[in-house]
Amino acid sequence: MSLRNSASRNSRLNRSGGAVSAAIQSEFEMEMEMETERPEDPVPSSKVESTSRGRRETASTPTSSRSKSLKRSKSIARLSERRKSISRRDSTHAKEDEDEKLMKFVDKLATEREEREKVDKRVEELEAELAALKTSSAATEHGLKQSLGNTQTQLSQLQEAEKQRGKEQVAEATKLGKSQQDLAESQKKLAEMEGRHDFVRGALDALRTSSALESVQISALKKDIETVMKERDVALQQSRLTMRAQKEHTATSSKLKDIQSEQKIAQEREKVLIKERDAAVSKQKKLKTDMIELEKQHKSDMTELREASKPISRMVVICVDCSGSLSRVIGEIQQCYRDVVLYLKAKCSDARVAVIMHGSSRQTVHRPHVISQRTLTFLRDTGNAGSEDYAYCLGEAHKILAREVADRKVVVMIGDGDAQYKSEWDLKSAVQYLSANQIPAHSIVIPNGKPWYSTGGNTTMGLISKDTSGRTESKDTYFSVLDEFVGGK
Repeated sequence: MSLRNSASRNSRLNRSGGAVSAAIQSEFEMEMEMETERPEDPVPSSKVESTSRGRRETASTPTSSRSKSLKRSKSIARLSERRKSISRRDSTHAKEDEDEKLMKFVDKLATEREEREKVDKRVEELEAELAALKTSSAATEHGLKQSLGNTQTQLSQLQEAEKQRGKEQVAEATKLGKSQQDLAESQKKLAEMEGRHDFVRGALDALRTSSALESVQISALKKDIETVMKERDVALQQSRLTMRAQKEHTATSSKLKDIQSEQKIAQEREKVLIKERDAAVSKQKKLKTDMIELEKQHKSDMTELREASKPISRMVVICVDCSGSLSRVIGEIQQCYRDVVLYLKAKCSDARVAVIMHGSSRQTVHRPHVISQRTLTFLRDTGNAGSEDYAYCLGEAHKILAREVADRKVVVMIGDGDAQYKSEWDLKSAVQYLSANQIPAHSIVIPNGKPWYSTGGNTTMGLISKDTSGRTESKDTYFSVLDEFVGGK
């Protein structure tokens, strides 16, 4: 994208420069013709002497040619100055047009981001409605469980009224079936509402199914206990009859022993059934406890999801080296700065940015503001002279970041890799502050063509980034990691 823009800009400048050159050339030719046609100054008659006329004419010829050459050189100088001024003006207009287009594109990206935030807000509202529906379903389920408990109480009362047991059992079975049907319908509605939480929904359904099965097992165990009690009563009656008959028939003593053994077996079976019933009840209680824990975990996960979806405020400080060693690559420095600012504008339009230029001839601080046209053009007319001072720029960054409040803070340094300073104490203090507050200082190294500068991590800028848990990138790799630079991970 940037290559196509620069190519189109160069073609426009070439066309405008060609038109300007043609206009200047035609104007130059017209002035030369006017100089040629202009008559020479006449020689006064009082100074003409007949004896020396030929000599004076010969001497005046070189003087007129010299004056013409001087006038021609002055015209050429004026035309060249005019050409330079027109070229500078055209390049400035072209650059301003390009900046205006880029800002319009960035504003469009910010508008799209706001629309995405509205969609996220609507999703949160739908999740709140889902939670409300889930709460009403839980209340319905609680009512059904109470109805099931009442049914079990009525079943225990049936033991006292044996004659009405049949009719009441049919009625209670009907109520139990209706309760189970209502419970199944509630589970179906709950399953439809929990589309986004399949795992939790499956676990809850499994727990409810297990609870229903345990309730059925408890009912079956109660019926078995009643059957055993009846068998025991019958066995007792038979034993009484046997003891009465023993007086008359001593031969039936063996039968009595068998009945007693059967009675003992029935008692043991009754104890086993009671233990199974207690185990089923404790298992049901455990399932209810697990269900409550799963619901708490689900609420906690939803809270963490809402917290993670909140927008994050950012504070970015950009330190730009404007020393004399970067005079060869000042265009690349400005382009790198523009890339960082535009990417930050598109990524987080409400981020606050501060810019620090450092060098012995010019040290300027652009205080924290939301990105604007002034932020984008801050380095347009900068010059290069003197030496850089990283103690000054990181000290100013320390002051700015200490006053600002933001979720994420980051420092981005742009330079040639060398990091000179005037005060070692100030530099160490600033680096210690950044490291203690977990504020990374990333480096973008633009080599200036000299052999003693390097794009690796062994330069002084690289050591600063290493001490603050930052990264060091070259001019060929920094664009791919801008997301980490401007926002942090």
